[in-house]
Amino acid sequence: MKAATVRRVGAPLELSTLQRPVPGPTEVLVRTIACGICRTDLHVREGTAYQPSLPHVPGHEPAGVIEALGSGVTGWKVGERVVPHLFEYADDGHLEVLGVTRDGAFAEYFVARAENLVRIPSNVSPIHAGLAACAGVTAVHAINRGDISKGDRVAIIGAGGIGALLIQLSRDIGALVTAIDLNREALMAAHNEGAAETATPESAKETKAKSFDRVFDLVGSSDTSQLACDLVRDKGRIIIIGESDEFLRTTSTVIAQRELEIVGSRNGSKEELAEALRLMSEGSLLPRIDRTISLAESDPALDEMASGNTNGRIVIVF
Repeated sequence: MKAATVRRVGAPLELSTLQRPVPGPTEVLVRTIACGICRTDLHVREGTAYQPSLPHVPGHEPAGVIEALGSGVTGWKVGERVVPHLFEYADDGHLEVLGVTRDGAFAEYFVARAENLVRIPSNVSPIHAGLAACAGVTAVHAINRGDISKGDRVAIIGAGGIGALLIQLSRDIGALVTAIDLNREALMAAHNEGAAETATPESAKETKAKSFDRVFDLVGSSDTSQLACDLVRDKGRIIIIGESDEFLRTTSTVIAQRELEIVGSRNGSKEELAEALRLMSEGSLLPRIDRTISLAESDPALDEMASGNTNGRIVIVF
């Protein structure tokens, strides 16, 4: 099978021909239809935050069709369309993450544990459904972590793929959303998706200090975490989703005296994945797609995503 692989940390992905994986007794073989590209895939290629054994196949936003069942699998049929929950407990009990610590779906086939699969609703495109595995479930989980109420003032720093979904979810709750980004196209799309206002980081800091009940940070840099602290009201909550190796600049004195809540949010549960797919089926959650590409274009797509010039997710289609 064809696959895009990390063979050396920091080097471009290589298009390789690999043996088709064989599912174990509790696993299924899935033929990949589509797989989104996420910043975590860039982290894997660059060896930051995640360092799997090499060679490694990244890709953790897949949708596909069951091709074969392991000998002990029941309740599933060949031909069913599925999305995997990424966090898997292996038979020996240790945690694995599809596309991160074990081979993923930048390939024509991937293997996943049967108990981790969720069926794709019949009216949801696989191109959108695969994004539920990371972007969709991450947005649903972050909204739950944010504990948003109707009428809350919500700022979303980073109006890209996950940010677009947070805008939609916050809008449906009845929150007043301000989308913050440097990318003008992303801000225009955010307005169409339900953001009441849009702003650049600079303009938001100048005009909206301490005015938000909840602030979502989709970037996670020292600059954006400081911006989140500048924007949130006293006793407000900051939800950090974006990851980087930079330190927060806010002091414990500021956090204590302003009684700020700072919570992390990472992916979500299998139940929240099913919820994301249900919301897609109902039309309440629509991932923003920048474009679709072939597997051979996956490495330059990672670089483009890192540049911040994309407007939504780039999706590999097989």
